[in-house]
Amino acid sequence: MTLSIGFTLALVSTLLILFLYGRWRSESVALGGLVVLGLASFIGLQVLPSPKQLWTGYSSNAVMSLIAVMLLAIGLQTAGLMDRISRWITRNSKASELRTVGLVMLLSGMTSAVIQNAAVVALFLPVTTVLSRQLGIPMSRLAMPLAIAATAGGTMTLVSTAPLILVEDLIPVEHENIGFAAPFFVGLAILMASIAIHLVIGHRLLPKRGNMQRLNRGEQYRIRPRLRGVSIEPSSRIVGRNFGTFERAFQVTVAAYNTGGEWIYTPTKTEIIPANSIVAVFATKEELENLVSEQGVRSCRLKERAFSESTADFVEMLVPVGSKLAGQRIRDIAIRKNYGFAPLVISSGGKLKQYNLRNARLRAGDILYGYASWSNLKNNYDPKSLWLLGTMPISYSSEKAPHALIGLLLAIIGLFAGMPSALAFSVGVAWMIIARLFNFRDVISEMNWSTVALLGAMIPIGGAVTYSGAAEYLALLLFDFFNGMHLFELTLFITLASMIAGMAMTNVGAATVMIPLVVEVGIGLGLDVNLLAIGVALGVSNTFLLPGSQVNSFVQASGEYRTWDYLRVGAFQTGSYALIISLTMYLGM
Repeated sequence: MTLSIGFTLALVSTLLILFLYGRWRSESVALGGLVVLGLASFIGLQVLPSPKQLWTGYSSNAVMSLIAVMLLAIGLQTAGLMDRISRWITRNSKASELRTVGLVMLLSGMTSAVIQNAAVVALFLPVTTVLSRQLGIPMSRLAMPLAIAATAGGTMTLVSTAPLILVEDLIPVEHENIGFAAPFFVGLAILMASIAIHLVIGHRLLPKRGNMQRLNRGEQYRIRPRLRGVSIEPSSRIVGRNFGTFERAFQVTVAAYNTGGEWIYTPTKTEIIPANSIVAVFATKEELENLVSEQGVRSCRLKERAFSESTADFVEMLVPVGSKLAGQRIRDIAIRKNYGFAPLVISSGGKLKQYNLRNARLRAGDILYGYASWSNLKNNYDPKSLWLLGTMPISYSSEKAPHALIGLLLAIIGLFAGMPSALAFSVGVAWMIIARLFNFRDVISEMNWSTVALLGAMIPIGGAVTYSGAAEYLALLLFDFFNGMHLFELTLFITLASMIAGMAMTNVGAATVMIPLVVEVGIGLGLDVNLLAIGVALGVSNTFLLPGSQVNSFVQASGEYRTWDYLRVGAFQTGSYALIISLTMYLGM
């Protein structure tokens, strides 16, 4: 063993232990390891061709593909395609839970073939929330099936999960001969098996928690007032008063007002009530009768379009630990002006407070239930002060939906034409940019930069495993173990080892270590190197059993899942997944 091999093995072992320990964020651990690798190369250890190549991972095909795929996903959401999908599922589900789940799994799984699976979950989670509210299906019955399908569907191409994106960067050039759709049929088999297993067995094991119907949330907070409209004529003595005085006089909460044909949501207390305006208020039947008894005030109907869920909605806001609002009264923080939010109820210490909220003093852990327009909330959102419980919808332009589809189609055509995945997806993104589907100020905050940082840092570390000779050294030690083993036993062992490594640490970290090692084993045994590398990438992508993966963590809060839920539902999925991968590698050798 050379000094370079010993150093590389020590570095990789340390990183794997830190990933498993979980004390620090994965991308921070990977970046720290990258810096150490660079210093070792600088002092003369043969771990990199040159210290100048330390940061090449961030310009690699894998990282650029990941960024482009995220941008494509944002473009599809911005164009309102996910909203159309939710309406289509609602029409075709016939209010059947199994039919709804089957459609969600099929659509999200197929989408995962060309969009990174974590991005697919982010795209479809609002869809499942809408379906839960409209069809009365608990979120716990929808969220985990979505994660299962996205994970399974992400095995169909080399562009949908980080380990598969890494394959081409970790295989020696002389052995690289893989098309982006190489794992399509095995991935399709995994997806279909996952859907079938869930519809037959898995759905029976899911809990019934987290029904997201808006009516139930209102009942939970005992909301009596309803949204009602009143018109203010010029003769009314209310004209010229501010909204703060108006609310105190009539014990109502103003949601919005319309003047000159324009709706202004959650107006501040100091704004003046204009003549010939329409005011939307939260009021009980008795409070409304008291209000319309005033001269020049008439009850009127509100247009549903102005108060649709895509424009404004009821929201829950948590006062987090360390919030600057803790200890302050509502009246002192100008909550509408500074946060774009009109509170209706405060839940504090298990008690609900609904009236005279302006004098209520906030505490860390309090939940405020109220009303907000999404544009106001987005412009004023500060999660360190008030944390939104739920998902903020992205505004979209439905007339640009064809451009979003064209962008996705161009990317797929480029992939089938043999373009590098980064270039193919960039062509699709370029079309979306020309169509003005992106607001880059918002895109920066929507991107999953932690995954980008992790992937870019681990690519040079995986390269060091090969360049230093560490992979070849370990492969030689394993030859005696593998020699004489039945081929199916070998593929099953590789699959199970990859799955365990992927669950014990990040799947990116497991892939960067396992792929170079298995490639060397395959070269020594005369096996198909590309097939083994894909098998390892598929194996480390198996994240059904534990909630720690990015895909599962996205849905955990929405479905209110516990670790035991993942274990019992994921056990059947994991067994099927392992068997299909092992058989595929065995039959393909």
